[in-house]
Amino acid sequence: MLGRTDHRMRMVVLLLVFAVFGSAATARLGYWQVVAASELAARAERGMVRPAPPAPPRAEIRDRDGRVLAQSATLDKLEVFPILIPADRRDEVVETLAEIMGLRSGADRRAYAEKLGSGKEWARLERQITPAQSIDIRLAKDEGLLPGITLNPQRVRIYPRPGGQDDASLASQLLGFVDASGNGMSGIERLYDDRLTGTEGSTDMATLAGATVVTGTELPPLRLTIDAKLQRQLEAELFSAHLTTRAKSVSAIVIDPYTGAILASASVPGYDANDYSGVAKRNPGRLRDRVVSDFFEPGSVMKIFTATAALDLGVVTPRTRIKDAVKLRIYDDIVQNADHKSLGVISVKDGIALSRNNVAAKIAQRLAPKDHQKASRKLYSFWKKVGVVGKTGVDIASESAGLGYDTKRYKWAPIDLANRAFGQGVAVTLMQLARGVSTLVNGGYRIHPHVVADGDAAAVEPVRVL
Repeated sequence: MLGRTDHRMRMVVLLLVFAVFGSAATARLGYWQVVAASELAARAERGMVRPAPPAPPRAEIRDRDGRVLAQSATLDKLEVFPILIPADRRDEVVETLAEIMGLRSGADRRAYAEKLGSGKEWARLERQITPAQSIDIRLAKDEGLLPGITLNPQRVRIYPRPGGQDDASLASQLLGFVDASGNGMSGIERLYDDRLTGTEGSTDMATLAGATVVTGTELPPLRLTIDAKLQRQLEAELFSAHLTTRAKSVSAIVIDPYTGAILASASVPGYDANDYSGVAKRNPGRLRDRVVSDFFEPGSVMKIFTATAALDLGVVTPRTRIKDAVKLRIYDDIVQNADHKSLGVISVKDGIALSRNNVAAKIAQRLAPKDHQKASRKLYSFWKKVGVVGKTGVDIASESAGLGYDTKRYKWAPIDLANRAFGQGVAVTLMQLARGVSTLVNGGYRIHPHVVADGDAAAVEPVRVL
């Protein structure tokens, strides 16, 4: 009996201990669920935010007169933690967000509602919102109207100036864009990425959250030779031509033929660099800078190079008389003028001014009358001398070399010499053409095209070649 009584007392004591601990745990659980619920939810929300490594600071890009063309800013992402939103409050949260974000369509509201009710741990509502929207979101959160909604600051690249066409930022292809990690991906942003981020040279560096960032003084702006007002006017003219002619694309460049400074350069249609990711999904071809990347058959504009080559070599003068025949037979091939007519015997000057194909072909043949291969080499050598073939070295990313058909690699047939004398069977970029024409009009100096006012390309002096 004594042994069993001893055992019964121990059991009673143990039951009392468990009862005390159970009551304490229940009380504590109740405190967490009722009294401290909001604070714990907020703490969980803060813990679940995924801070992205900060993008390196980036210098402004400005035009020749100091107008800002590209700059960095800190804007918020709008994110949600659906698991923290009570089911009976989802509609309320959607309505509050719709009012702040200006959601007009039912589709946009339903998209928000689906993300809020997904039951996922995390979802992004907007990749980038305006400062005014960020303020309204914060005020609504302070009033308890937006449980589970959070703002995640991010450094972004902004292109503030509108271009000369609808839905495009100024000089979009020329400037390029920066990805979400802060890396220059095209145009000036790509080619001058090190300088814009301060990683060029001996700038002090530090490592933060696995990303390399620049410390110290603010980065100086990168100044271009572009004139923002002229750039916008050029884009507007190109857009008008694009609509009128229904061309696939229209491009132009304005260049100082004496210094090589590019005052404006554009292709239409352009794009909004502030929405580069959306453009890349919808129409990636708009991201390409056609002025330096695309090459085309120049046609009759090449006749002036053929005539100047012959003048430079002394085989013709402006008054040399050449018969403009209806047809020029070259073995089994026939060359004709665009109008299929003959103007008879005319001067070299008139033959070029009136754009006669047969006159240009005969001028090219006179470079070496008995050896078309030698004549071909002389014509190509002249193209190279004035800078209408080969890369120009312009400080813009993705420059193409065109299709000049170097005579060291290709043998030209007699018909090739004739056709290329008036711009057929050869392809150049607009930048190559601008440099070549500049050489002819500036007194015979081959320039180095450039768009950064104090870059390496700008330091290259013009070379006398004619």
